[in-house]
Amino acid sequence: MTISLRRMLGCGLVAFFLGATGAAWAASTVSLNWDGNPATLNASFASAQAAAGDGGRINLAARDYASNQAITINRQVRIVGLSRDSSIVRRTDAAYGAVFNVTADNVEFNSLQINGGVITPRGGTPDRIGVLTNGKSNIKIIGSAVKRVNYGIFNGAGQRFANLLVSNTHFLENHNYGLWLWSNDSKPQPLTSGRFVFEKSFIAKDGLMGINVDFGNESGTKLTTVDVSSVVNGVRSYTAITDNYIDPAREFGLAIARASYITMTGNNVRGGGGLFRADFQAGSKGEYTQAIHLEDRSSNLVVRGNTIANFHNGANGVNLNSAMNVFAVSAARATTNVLVESNTFVGNTRWALELHDNRNVTLRNNNFSGITTSGKKIEAWRGVVNLLVQGNTALTRSQLSGSGNSLPEGGSLNTASSFL
Repeated sequence: MTISLRRMLGCGLVAFFLGATGAAWAASTVSLNWDGNPATLNASFASAQAAAGDGGRINLAARDYASNQAITINRQVRIVGLSRDSSIVRRTDAAYGAVFNVTADNVEFNSLQINGGVITPRGGTPDRIGVLTNGKSNIKIIGSAVKRVNYGIFNGAGQRFANLLVSNTHFLENHNYGLWLWSNDSKPQPLTSGRFVFEKSFIAKDGLMGINVDFGNESGTKLTTVDVSSVVNGVRSYTAITDNYIDPAREFGLAIARASYITMTGNNVRGGGGLFRADFQAGSKGEYTQAIHLEDRSSNLVVRGNTIANFHNGANGVNLNSAMNVFAVSAARATTNVLVESNTFVGNTRWALELHDNRNVTLRNNNFSGITTSGKKIEAWRGVVNLLVQGNTALTRSQLSGSGNSLPEGGSLNTASSFL
């Protein structure tokens, strides 16, 4: 059989020479057809997915899509709205669960609003998730908004995944975490998760944590750290948390635990510093608020070029001098190979940084002039080994705990360190 070159070009040479079958041509662009009944929106999405096929696109109009149940996405599709303000998909019922429940790889949400309808985190309202990824890979949330949920994006505890992308997305009026990648004692997997990117996004105040990456298990008996990088042709690519604005979180802006190979660059992060909510008690007195929190066997972390702020506001009678955990950056519990470089620290926190049980920490070319509290700017204690301090602005040796090259409780300051 002879096929003309023009026909081959029309079909797409790449697909043709890859031996595409009839099923490969099924991907289509369709518009979501819905009758306005909250009980039928999930079924309408199912019909649209079948019509679009794997690799297809579902267009959403500028309207309010209200559902009384989770919407299941089980095909590899792009869901594209007109804008984050006009194409709104929301849950209206009071049941636990997600707005979107993703059970397929290669799913994209673009230019829409995902709204869980949760006004307050207490008062009997169950947990709501914006996008539950169930450990699926190559999930994208781009140019969208995630509002009024307890958890913006959640991998599903212990689920293996790779290549999550969150870009130019707003997290607003939410109550726990913007992004929550988590594993627990009963599900200590995944041993390897793969790289993800969280970039150019905005997380507004009213959340407990902005981004929480917390793998392994609390007891430390089953898993040490999770590798969230990708290695291609021998080159390692770190997970990237880049150019985001988080202002402020009630507890932690960026929280990393039991994970390795992460860069945090160009972010503007503010801790809560006493931001109070009577209906959510965690951190209610402002005694445990940090812009960036790194802990528990995490390794190979880079914190570079960020503006890192924490302001203690004296709410609820908390005395700044007794609020031991109000600071901008914490690195704790056997965290190793941490580079904190070229950051600007701002605030009236007790300390700019607190370090304990760390090995191989470098503090280089940071600016501490925006820290207004007197006394120590860096508290390094309990076994901080090989701390290298070089080229920082507004930091004297007397503003770091210990004396000479000694740190408290057996810690050591690298002899190459230099101060003002």
